[in-house]
Amino acid sequence: LNAIDVLVMRDPLSPSIASLLAENGIKNDNLTVIEKSFSSLSPAIIKRRIESLAAQYTDVIVEDDDPLVLKGRLSWNQMQSFDKQYYAITGIEKLNVDRSGLLLEKLYLSAEQPGIKKQLFEQLVGEISRIQIQFSINETTLDETARLNIQSLSILLRDVFELADQLELSASLIIIGASDSSGLAAKNQRLSLERANAVKAALINQGMTVSKLFATGIGEVELSSDAMATRRVMFNTMYSDLNSKLPSANSQ
Repeated sequence: LNAIDVLVMRDPLSPSIASLLAENGIKNDNLTVIEKSFSSLSPAIIKRRIESLAAQYTDVIVEDDDPLVLKGRLSWNQMQSFDKQYYAITGIEKLNVDRSGLLLEKLYLSAEQPGIKKQLFEQLVGEISRIQIQFSINETTLDETARLNIQSLSILLRDVFELADQLELSASLIIIGASDSSGLAAKNQRLSLERANAVKAALINQGMTVSKLFATGIGEVELSSDAMATRRVMFNTMYSDLNSKLPSANSQ
């Protein structure tokens, strides 16, 4: 028999060509297989991509069901990394996935020593200051990633406010909206405030106390190297001793 060249488009997570040939009783003695990689939109392959991502995290499991169920607990940094990789999965929007069981790890608040509680409080305040909610150009609505980040933020805030009560501190959250410098300054000022208010409304929907949330817009932020980074909402936790009139703040 003459040699045959076969060009095969194969997703890296699909079965190997050798196994497919063997499964179908095809000998490859006279075959030269040339593979080219592509991203399959097959639900089975998309599921494997999710399972491959979950396998990178010790406490995350995938339950085979309809919908596919993700369960586990992640630290804030892990959740950020997981979400970034999850939403980059090709075809993820085509699969029905329940992420409600994927939770942000709750820190233990049972330590009795005030010094330890204060350290934990300041650690949480620092984590909150690193959170950013990104927006597309001219947008004030929250996308799915933003909503998941706000859900995680609300968990951190509950811990912060609980620790503040235990430490006899008055704590509140300043929600700071920003815009890039394209377009009219007046419009950008309005966009920045509307973004902050959108995040505030979402936090209220998560059960946060209205009186502890303050939204403001700072208008344009000039970062020519990365306009996307300027279309965001940032957070600043203000707190003070109930017996003192001097507030403290953790800002970005």
